Amino acid sequence: MFSIRFLGSPFLLLILFSLTTCYKKDHGFGYLFKHDPNMKQREKAEKLTNDRIRGALSGMGSAGLFSDPFPIHDIQTKFSGANMYFTGARLYGLDRARPLQINADFTNLMVSLTLSMDQLNLLGNFKMTPWVAKAEGPFNFTIVDAWLTLEAELMFLNEGSDDEALSVSDILKTEFTYDELQLTLDNIGILNTILQPVKSSLAKFIVNQMKGTLCNEAELNFRNLMNQILPSLPKECPNAVNVVDRALIRARKSMKTSLLDPLLLPDDYPKTTKFIKLELIQGKLFGLSGIRRTGPILVGFERNAVHMLLNLGVENLRGQYVWTWTLWKNLLSHRGVLNFIVHDISIKVKLERRLGGSQENTTQVETIDMKVGSVKLLSDGIGAVKYIMETFLNVVPDSFRQKITDAAEYRILKVIEEKISQIDLEQLVEDETSGSMEESA
Repeated sequence: MFSIRFLGSPFLLLILFSLTTCYKKDHGFGYLFKHDPNMKQREKAEKLTNDRIRGALSGMGSAGLFSDPFPIHDIQTKFSGANMYFTGARLYGLDRARPLQINADFTNLMVSLTLSMDQLNLLGNFKMTPWVAKAEGPFNFTIVDAWLTLEAELMFLNEGSDDEALSVSDILKTEFTYDELQLTLDNIGILNTILQPVKSSLAKFIVNQMKGTLCNEAELNFRNLMNQILPSLPKECPNAVNVVDRALIRARKSMKTSLLDPLLLPDDYPKTTKFIKLELIQGKLFGLSGIRRTGPILVGFERNAVHMLLNLGVENLRGQYVWTWTLWKNLLSHRGVLNFIVHDISIKVKLERRLGGSQENTTQVETIDMKVGSVKLLSDGIGAVKYIMETFLNVVPDSFRQKITDAAEYRILKVIEEKISQIDLEQLVEDETSGSMEESA
């Protein structure tokens, strides 16, 4: 009998070879191995959650989220000089909604649901005044092939206790999309020909007004439905979330409370020519707290230490700056808001824990590397100023990327270091080993 003691823990190297898939030395230290704690338990928990949601939806009618018909608030607008009023509207067809996709993701602690509706009908009355001639009567607004997608972020209640359970912390996304719109206005006679060119725009306006009410109701009822289902799940479901992903959950929560979301960006140095000066101030970046793991957990060994590589990322962040341009020594000035979108931010974190059993051997962040993806400037509302922006800010995307990196990298490092460093890498591997051996037995 013998044991491998030079790593500080018996059989730890052998464990990694038996449990994981080998990766080549392309990551800066030693050989890395794909490590997926609680994988089988997590897959079972996700399937059980999906089945519970599907069962609840099928047993509640109206997809469990809406009454049918669903009341829509009165809508008022002005088209081609005519005031138009849509009143007493009711939306029919929601009771035929069917779950198209249900996905519980216990890695990122999210649940998403997509409902499909072949046809929805909005029925009510309209009135149009004043114009060439007044008109009023019933209207029929048909939405063909509609989809409603909801995405919720989950959190732990009473984490670490015997009463630990999952609950909805936030609704991350609600989208209502469709393939075709058809609008019919009765009793308008010759006005039908006159209104024909604007009917498409009018239909889009109505659906945009309607979907706000619909999405708000869906969010409220989806949250209530999930908060009935999640606490009733067996203990194995919250236990399926591994310690690494739990630490990332705490990191996201910390980002929301430590002025990292929104992240304040530094002012841009004024750009001037002989006649014009342009300034960007009060910059903010929204969405960093949505950071999640984007790849497998990689674990390796080198120089009597356990190493872990985490690939993290977040997509579609919104940002803004207040811009001011002045002409000829403040003779003329203008002020507005410049909006931009950051396509993605990727973060690579390397962790290290020395082996040997000493209490001083804690998990430490070895390196952190952050890369900011492409930046797209939005010209909505800028108008003629867009051309001034293009003249002065032809290198703005690169400038923004550097500002975001400078403002965020160190603070993200501190949050991740605080939460991730609480993970005992050595114990993580040994716990997974004992669990896998029990399953194989």
